[in-house]
Amino acid sequence: MSVAGTNTGRGRLDGQSPLRRGGGRSSTAGAVLIAMAVVASGLAVGTTSATAAPIAATRSLGGTAVQGPSPVFDLALKKVVTSPAPPATVSPGDNVTYTITVTNQGGIDATNVSISDDIPTGWTLNDATWLASASGRQATTTIASIPAGQSVSVTIMATVGAVAPIPNSANPTTGGTITGIIYQDYNANGVINSTGAAANPAIDTPVAGAYVTATCVANLGADNTVGTADDLYATPVTTGPTTASGAYTLNVTGSPCRVEFVQAAGFESSAQGTDNGSAVQFVNAGAAGVNFLVEWPSEYCQNNPQLVLPCFAQGTNTSINVLSYFDYALQVPDAKVVAASAMGSVYGIATRYDKNVFAGRYVKRGADYGAQGNKNVIFANFNKASTASVFATLPGTLTAHDAQQSFSIDAPVFDRVGREGLADLEMSEDGNTLYAINLSDNKLYSIPVNGSGATASAGTPTAFSIPTDAAHVPGCPVPTDVHPFGLGVHRGLIYVGVVCGADSTVTGALPTGDVTKLSADVITFNPSNGTFGASPMFTVPLNYTRGCAFAKLDTPACVASNPVTSALTAEWEAWGARHPAGSSPNHVVTRPQPMLSDIQFVKGDLVLAFRATNRIHCCFGSAP
Repeated sequence: MSVAGTNTGRGRLDGQSPLRRGGGRSSTAGAVLIAMAVVASGLAVGTTSATAAPIAATRSLGGTAVQGPSPVFDLALKKVVTSPAPPATVSPGDNVTYTITVTNQGGIDATNVSISDDIPTGWTLNDATWLASASGRQATTTIASIPAGQSVSVTIMATVGAVAPIPNSANPTTGGTITGIIYQDYNANGVINSTGAAANPAIDTPVAGAYVTATCVANLGADNTVGTADDLYATPVTTGPTTASGAYTLNVTGSPCRVEFVQAAGFESSAQGTDNGSAVQFVNAGAAGVNFLVEWPSEYCQNNPQLVLPCFAQGTNTSINVLSYFDYALQVPDAKVVAASAMGSVYGIATRYDKNVFAGRYVKRGADYGAQGNKNVIFANFNKASTASVFATLPGTLTAHDAQQSFSIDAPVFDRVGREGLADLEMSEDGNTLYAINLSDNKLYSIPVNGSGATASAGTPTAFSIPTDAAHVPGCPVPTDVHPFGLGVHRGLIYVGVVCGADSTVTGALPTGDVTKLSADVITFNPSNGTFGASPMFTVPLNYTRGCAFAKLDTPACVASNPVTSALTAEWEAWGARHPAGSSPNHVVTRPQPMLSDIQFVKGDLVLAFRATNRIHCCFGSAP
């Protein structure tokens, strides 16, 4: 990216999505973004730039890309072929339409954004909304305004020029094969990381669904010199989509060749580096290891990522930190933490690119709600501050704790665990929406996140009733046995985790319920239309053998012959209010009732986390 004046930022020359982020601090100069736009099947290569008019600095804005004492505009430019749909081959006289999207990722509006686009040699501009230069090799248009956090798209159409025929003689070239692999570059460093380490945990993986096209010199012409005006080219050769191996092979009839990559939908070109030469590379026939690295922005994993962990404090103990930050590699808590007095009991965590961490109110026996009381509060903690502010409050009044004996009994809350408070939180991939599960009404809430940094605020929440019918939770005895909790976000969809707790099967004769009815289901939610999938995308029964939580700690020990009623069992039981008696003077007991507590995706694999409610109900006659 080129920048003028005191502007700072970064950009990349790459493929269909040239700039993921670029921008600068406000000055009298403005910022210019320049990126290479590469299209499908040898259609064209052009250079596109966007210039934002300067805006005077009036306030500060913190963020991951630029941080300073003045506001920033942060423009990202993306150019793709929209007609004909790639991969495609065009002929002279055909029209090709591109869509150019400019996104203002900063905190202030950008005005009078000027976009210029180079027209490939031999092509002509065929779009009245653009102004052509005198040479006809460049076109310009202007976007009046792009509000902060929004995108504006424009289209440009050009006509393909004539191509000279390939002669039968002169100086033909020799072809061969070109091979390589397309990888997902998780840390966007342009290097294929085949092994993981504490400081660099992500291992790059092959990508399916990509297309590769080679356009090769078939004849050097009379001067027998490559790169001169009389060179003639063979018909482009395309292969794809790539399989799960990410590998491709092109059989070409000439050399040298222009190799062009079109990544699978949703991916963007990664940074150039040791193993990545951008979306267009020039090689000779016979070349191997012509690789291309792509990234999915929301799956970016920086080296040594920082983690945040919620903790619980007994009763009103304010000396315990309920939110701690630490580096992945060091695994040592950061000095900047949030004390219990600022937040009380929280569990669900969501992070945003602007250094905001959101935490949701949690109902746990023996852990006080804090200064905000028995409300379903979502807190925001910006830039690891020692305090937190109330970001949003969702419906529901929580059962009051019994503070006697330092919350050590807290009987009123015992059977409210998993039925009141907030469960998991997740941030949308674009950082514009916070999702939360409210256990008080079993609904999924969508909360707009306006602004950024310390001034980020919540829009009006929208509630969606989580399905509990037989179509979405097969085999569950009754809808009231369904308990939502975990959330996941992956490539445009929201994933809601529920368990069938089989509560209705608990009786005096069968205090642990019918475990054959226990199951976990993952249901998709499409935020673009506000609907849940017609059926679960994944279902797993929970009557599998889990063994013992403690094998020989006390007497009687948990034994395989009678695991469900043993004091130290790890076997799941139905949801209920059963409070087992202590097994020994240590009063160690278990009462594992399942919660599908989190949903993650790792390299395309679905990962489910389960949590036992007994550790939240807690122990026999003791605090957390």
